[in-house]
Amino acid sequence: FTSPTDVKGVVLQSINYDEVAQKEDDQWMYLPAFRQIRRIAATDKRGSFMGSQFSYIDLDKLRVSDYQQKLLGDEKINERDCYLIERTPASLEVINRTGYHKVNVWVDKASSVVVKQVYFDAKGIPFKEFMAKKLEQVQSIWTVTHSEMRDLVNGRTSELIFSNVRYDVGLD
Repeated sequence: FTSPTDVKGVVLQSINYDEVAQKEDDQWMYLPAFRQIRRIAATDKRGSFMGSQFSYIDLDKLRVSDYQQKLLGDEKINERDCYLIERTPASLEVINRTGYHKVNVWVDKASSVVVKQVYFDAKGIPFKEFMAKKLEQVQSIWTVTHSEMRDLVNGRTSELIFSNVRYDVGLD
C-alpha cells in the first residue's frame, strides 16, 4: 500500500495454488508498524480486508469446483457484452468459508474477466456488490486495475486501485 498514511508500507502476498492440488490459497500480510508478518488463516478469510468492504476471501482465487454454475443469459455491463452466471455453493463448507449462499457473476465475453458480482445471503437477499471499474491489458493479460465493493446494507464502498502491475517478474 502506498496510501493512506496509516497503511503505507503494508503488503499483502497471496499464493494461489492450482485447483487440482485441492489446497487452500495462502495469504500473508506484512505490517511495518510492528515489523511483523501475519498469516491469514483459512478460517479468518470472511473478515474485512484492511477495514474495507472487501473480505480476504474476495481476494482469493475462485475455485470452480466449489460451485455449481448455471448460465442465466446475456447482459451488457458498462457497454461490455457479458454472460450472466449464477453460482451456488457445492457444499455447506463453501458457504461457511465464504459467507455467500449464492453469487451472480457477469463475465465479459471478450476478455473472460469478471466485471460484476452480486452476493446473496441465506434468505436470497443481495448484500454486497463488486464492480470492475477499469480493465486494462497488461502484458497481453486482461487485468482489473480498479474495482469497487459496495455493501448494499449500509451503503459503504471501498475501492482497490492497482498501479505498476507486472507479470512474470522472476521472483524467487
